[in-house]
Amino acid sequence: MLYEEKILSLQSIRSYVQNIFQKMHLKKEDKDTEFLKKTTVPETLQDLFKKAMNEPSSKKFPSTLRSFALTLHFYSSKAYDFVRETFAKSLPHPQTLRKWYANVGGGPGFTQEVHDTLKSKVSKSKSVIVCSLMVDEMCIRRKVEWTGKKLCGLIDYGTDTNDDSLPEAKSALVFLVNCMSERWKMPIGYFCINSLNGKERANLTSQCLEYLHSTGIHICSITFDGTPCNVAMAEYLGCKSTHLTLMKTWFPHPVTEEPIYVFLDPSNMLKLIRNSVASLVIYDRNGPKISWSFLESLFAGEGRSPSWHKNQTSAFKL
Repeated sequence: MLYEEKILSLQSIRSYVQNIFQKMHLKKEDKDTEFLKKTTVPETLQDLFKKAMNEPSSKKFPSTLRSFALTLHFYSSKAYDFVRETFAKSLPHPQTLRKWYANVGGGPGFTQEVHDTLKSKVSKSKSVIVCSLMVDEMCIRRKVEWTGKKLCGLIDYGTDTNDDSLPEAKSALVFLVNCMSERWKMPIGYFCINSLNGKERANLTSQCLEYLHSTGIHICSITFDGTPCNVAMAEYLGCKSTHLTLMKTWFPHPVTEEPIYVFLDPSNMLKLIRNSVASLVIYDRNGPKISWSFLESLFAGEGRSPSWHKNQTSAFKL
């Protein structure tokens, strides 16, 4: 009788402890949800925490997390890799982001139709398709309009973000490939920007090179204007232009590490030289002054010469 009472007593204690344990310790899913509800964490971070705390699944990424991943990866791929490793790879793989960057409707981003066309050209070609990448920034009209679905005229990196707090876009950064082994050229995408520094441009150019590498074409060079932001971009990519004896005019491909040679657009460089000679006092290495009349004589000589080099300098501009 005594043992039966002790057994009943132990059973009641056990059930009492289990009852308390269940009350104090919720299930993992309930605990995670309750924690996120009680906090004032932004929705984007809540989605990130949920992805990190739960096991990987085939469910689609929430729109807030998708926009966050695309924006972070656009500004810095290294920062994105760090955040992805820190949160147990809860953010999508960079290859998934490149698919999200693709755009079929003609909006900002890399165009999926061009990607498919380039892959088709590579599969049909009997030799390696060698291309040069062209990067140019074009001014656009500054105007914000509502299309019925989204605001157009704000900065847009192809991330499908509809936020009226974003600044107005004042230019479009356009990427184009010019085939050197065949006779064709093709724009592959554009981004509506307000201003991008050299590091941000270098990151976007690296993404473009990875995007083109997935098609199978070989990029051997890149051409852009000689503006300070583009020169800074080349520095971030791996070039060196600060000293003549240590000059390095190429950088490694982000995937294959093959050299990609940098060319500054000749016509744009002529304009920059024209502006510098006209506004500054410049001397050559021997001491004499470089006079503006030299360019006037050059222009007059080119007008009479049958070999016109098309420097796009008219008499009005001169």
